Amino acid sequence: MPHQNFDDQPVPTWLKIDSMHGNFNRSNLFNGSVYYPGCQFDLGPIREFCGWARSFVYADYRVRKEDVISMLADRDDIKILFSKDIQQSKLHPMSVTYLQPTLYDFLHDANDHRLSYYESFKELKIRHNEEIKDIRSRYPFFATWIVFEIKKGFFDKPKRCSLLYICGEGVSLYSSIYNANEMRPAAIVLTPVDIGFGGNWTYFERNGGIFEKTVMANSAGIPDYLITRGVYWASEVEDETREFRNYWNNYVHNVSRSSRHHLNIWENSEIPKDSYLGYD
Repeated sequence: MPHQNFDDQPVPTWLKIDSMHGNFNRSNLFNGSVYYPGCQFDLGPIREFCGWARSFVYADYRVRKEDVISMLADRDDIKILFSKDIQQSKLHPMSVTYLQPTLYDFLHDANDHRLSYYESFKELKIRHNEEIKDIRSRYPFFATWIVFEIKKGFFDKPKRCSLLYICGEGVSLYSSIYNANEMRPAAIVLTPVDIGFGGNWTYFERNGGIFEKTVMANSAGIPDYLITRGVYWASEVEDETREFRNYWNNYVHNVSRSSRHHLNIWENSEIPKDSYLGYD
């Protein structure tokens, strides 16, 4: 990365030692992580930011566990050191009550265009529940924790990082693993997603949308950066041709761009002076 804020950080103790014994700790994996909803099998952000961040949390509700493992195991430049399935109950404290987005939240984000196909919200809700039931039958929930190294050759020396891949909807998962745990990631990745039945239920980059509201509601604070590709256009000049504003109010200062993976980095305008990426 050309921007000095993204220099490599030391490999933390938990990643060097604890992870090899299967010691799962939510704080280690969630605080200072890079969160990527709707990721599918995109390794670009890991390749770009491995070293600056050591923990990545990926979320997508239309993936299978065996495909995630193959995504890494079949690559010559990646060496898997450890993998473990994590129970859903281990991801967040059971006693905490936290805000979960509703179907109506997502419907509002999509400008109610789906409602026009149905006679009532009740009918749409029934259709939605059928869709979710079908998806869950084909893509059962899993949370797989993988520690791996990107081998020497791609970098000057091998780089170790942690990936927690969760099969689930991106906004709800953010609420349950960051807000509920009172933890925050270092960055969130936003890339293009398909909208509608069988696809995503919101535009993650939507200004004032359910994802931005969920992130801003976190009592632990908000990420230092948004990392975007092709969907994010922060500008003070409103474009009347847009269906909605596709940027978040706190992230309009572009600090860096990666030509290799076409990623733009937007800094939180209220970024704290002390970074929480100084792992022990």
